Amino acid sequence: MKKNVFLSLVVILLITSTNFLSAQSDYNGFNLKDYYTPDIVRNSLEFNLSLYGNSSNYINLLDNETYRSSSSEFHLNNTNISFSNLKNTRKKISTIGLGLNPSLDYYKYSHGDTLFTFTHSEGAHWDNRLYYNPKYFITYNVSLSHNGNYDKSNVYGINKNSNVNFRATVGWGKGRIESVKDARQTIYILDELKKNGVLSRDMTKDEIFEFAQLISTVKNKRFLDSRLHRIDEITTIDNYLKKKDVLSNTDAAYFTTLYDMWEYGDLFDRNSGAVFSLNVSPLINYQWDYSKLSSSDALDNQYFAYGAAAEIGFNYSKPVKLNWQHDFSVNLDFGFENYKNLKNTEFSLSYFPYGGLNYKLGYYPNTRTNIYVQTRYNVSYSKTKDVSGYELNNVVNLGGGMNYYVSQNLRLSADLNLTNFYREAKSPDNNHFRNQKHLNFNYGFTMSYLFF
Repeated sequence: MKKNVFLSLVVILLITSTNFLSAQSDYNGFNLKDYYTPDIVRNSLEFNLSLYGNSSNYINLLDNETYRSSSSEFHLNNTNISFSNLKNTRKKISTIGLGLNPSLDYYKYSHGDTLFTFTHSEGAHWDNRLYYNPKYFITYNVSLSHNGNYDKSNVYGINKNSNVNFRATVGWGKGRIESVKDARQTIYILDELKKNGVLSRDMTKDEIFEFAQLISTVKNKRFLDSRLHRIDEITTIDNYLKKKDVLSNTDAAYFTTLYDMWEYGDLFDRNSGAVFSLNVSPLINYQWDYSKLSSSDALDNQYFAYGAAAEIGFNYSKPVKLNWQHDFSVNLDFGFENYKNLKNTEFSLSYFPYGGLNYKLGYYPNTRTNIYVQTRYNVSYSKTKDVSGYELNNVVNLGGGMNYYVSQNLRLSADLNLTNFYREAKSPDNNHFRNQKHLNFNYGFTMSYLFF
């Protein structure tokens, strides 16, 4: 019953928001969804520091017996450092990303057990879309990641593991999703100049598009001195507005408005468009596990796995007016993996189909603030060949949050999530059936610093 109510709330949110914001509004005939960027190169370096917690109640059904338990957890120094490089042209979209994520976590359970965990992950990826036609593209991506974990329990002892994953992807697709945040910034500038009585006339649809393209282009210039870069940007925009003869005066109100909107008018990413894609990926994985349990000798195992996965995906983004944003995605995956224990050379072949559905509604009341609600549904199934056991997972999530920029470089974030998790599993060794139902409430606070 609770699951049905939860699903109904998610469906109502999706239908209501879609109907309420289905109409596309414009600005003097200019629609954000019609904008596309010129050839650009963008870099970003971001540092995140997070605090978050979780409180959960569990109900487990095992062979007609009901077991109840609860847990609480608190996480400190969940740190992320990431760098990205984007090259966007009409012929090719290329992204390089590097990331480092260490964290310290503490867990306490209802029966008195405690667990301390240190985890870290490092990764790099290179993603490319090569457009051989304005509507169609070929994908080729490469990613490499490493995950490490150290656990210490007051009951079970010490556990360590390390995991390395390699994935290469090739595929085909149709469509394009454009970044429209520069066009959004253009409208912010014109709106504020008009409110302050600085504009002598409204710009036409074509002029707004041209102005937005100029903003995208001037940001693409490279300077060793950021101060000189900012002077060039403001000077270029000022010269364009004067050339178009749209200014009634250029007093202090004009320059302070222009500078403020330049600093804070493009803080949030906004996208428009749709993409359908088909991808296939070979998979390679190496894993090392070490355990020193309190009541036994140490266990040391190494595993190697290889396989492949195929994915069908659809992504859709639509800005509505200046303040609203729809983002929707759906994907279906199917993969297999050959898993080998290097100590005893045992092989196992596993299959893992997966499906996901995501929707996010964003609201941007001003240049510094973003408020959002989102929902997702994931279902996964895994089974090993020649083994009777299986596992089926269903996850439904309803959440929301907000982001606020204290300054151009410092962002504060908070989020709340309610997640309903259901797992059905059959043990391969004794044919036991096990059902798990979790209803989790999560909250989080994050401070992020953007170097550039």
